[in-house]
Amino acid sequence: MFKPYEGIRVLDLSQGIAGPTCAGMLAQGGADVIKVEPPAGDWARLVSEPKDGENALSISANLGKRAICVDASKPAGRALLKRLAMQCDVIVESFRPGVVKRLGLDYETIAKEKPDIIYTSVSGFGPDGPYVERPGTDSVLQALTGMMYMNADGGEPRRVAMYLVDATAAVYAAHATAGALLRQARKGEGHHVNISLMHVAATLQSVPILEYMIRKGGPRLPALVPGGIYPTQDGLLMAASLRDDMFISLAKAIGREDWASDPSLATTALRAKRGDELNAGLGEALKHNTTAYWFKRFEEFSVLSAPVQNFAQLVADPQAQHAGFFANVNSPAYGALPLALMPESSFIGQDDYRAPPRVGEHTDEVLAEFGIADAERTKFAEEKITIQG
Repeated sequence: MFKPYEGIRVLDLSQGIAGPTCAGMLAQGGADVIKVEPPAGDWARLVSEPKDGENALSISANLGKRAICVDASKPAGRALLKRLAMQCDVIVESFRPGVVKRLGLDYETIAKEKPDIIYTSVSGFGPDGPYVERPGTDSVLQALTGMMYMNADGGEPRRVAMYLVDATAAVYAAHATAGALLRQARKGEGHHVNISLMHVAATLQSVPILEYMIRKGGPRLPALVPGGIYPTQDGLLMAASLRDDMFISLAKAIGREDWASDPSLATTALRAKRGDELNAGLGEALKHNTTAYWFKRFEEFSVLSAPVQNFAQLVADPQAQHAGFFANVNSPAYGALPLALMPESSFIGQDDYRAPPRVGEHTDEVLAEFGIADAERTKFAEEKITIQG
């Protein structure tokens, strides 16, 4: 089993999506990740359709973690978290800049006593600059960085219908944390990783930004002509022509030899001028047979195509089943659920991974491992500095 982070201890102070998902990736890589939550829990547990403190966000981000509940609004709670931080290799946080300093848990404070700490901060706009005090959610960043414009598809700007900026920020944060750990192992040096959602959204859109600048803001030339989603006799099929040779193959597959030999359709730019005609012609051909027929037919002609599946069909897809994409996670609130694992996750093919924890589920267990004596743990619990879930 591949566990690149085995032996690494992570204190996950983050809330929301990007930070917890970053820490969750480290957990799936074998790290011992301790998720710290306030008495009310991570605010992400309240988003969408929560049930008994769980929802899709909390389940996805927290697989493999242990959870403790500490009230950091109290001085004793803040002091406890600092003690825990001094025994960790990595800290992940996602507060607005300045909040962790007020808690006494900022990078500078920790690094004075533990200079080899890897400290990963995820925020909307980074540690400084004119937007530093602004709240930076996924939707805010999609709007601000042109992503909604990019996703307009010829109409009004629209939001990408998932937390794409947050999810991508988690990947970049985990990647940068891994690099910092490598440097720590080689040179014994710590590092403060700073990931801003705004920077992530810009980097994610490098190609559309460049294309926009190259055409000086003019209309986009369709990349796939013909191309799109087309009804068949029994469903929907995505089919596309990415290159000139692919267009010829597609034309032959649907019996339109006249397209294949027409010099006025020889290039993408020429085909774009007759895009409506070509898309209508492809749609007319596909509606006369089944999705399975056309998928097989296009495969024989090396044409890009795929049935348009819903998520239940994805979970049951033979390739996904073969490769073990999904783990069956037992949620106390929802029962067994399929959760897509990180590629190269140490949990793939395993049945002994730790299910997403409840708020404070492992508080006493973790504090004991960190050397907090029985009497002190009892006092913390009595004074509601800590809560056992």
